[in-house]
Amino acid sequence: MTLSKQSQTIQILAKSVFIAYALALSTGTHWPRLDLSKVGLSLNDKMVHFGAFTFFALLLACSGWVKEKESMKRARKCLLIACIYATVDELTQGAPIIHRQVDALDLLANMLGSLFGCVLYVVIGRLRTFRRSF
Repeated sequence: MTLSKQSQTIQILAKSVFIAYALALSTGTHWPRLDLSKVGLSLNDKMVHFGAFTFFALLLACSGWVKEKESMKRARKCLLIACIYATVDELTQGAPIIHRQVDALDLLANMLGSLFGCVLYVVIGRLRTFRRSF
């Protein structure tokens, strides 16, 4: 099955946005002694983790990297990938040159955010299908 020119363009754009976001996320989580309060963000650290990984998982699911026709199967695979990434991301912050600490609650917030992003992906897909049925 060949994709239309428009679908191919959208898929390339979605993959590009995901790659850019993943690189920005990795840079942000590994920046030595990062202090978000210095840039005017007074959000709870765990909410930042939750939101960042919600967006990561949602972008991953929308990017087309995970090849599954059924949205629930795609969401499950994306959740697994996002949780593995979150674990590696959090553990590598413990490297001495990064001057960050590994935090189990950060990892939990990352995983819960990933779960929420995948749930959003499925819900949005179902709403779109429901809307088309009218």
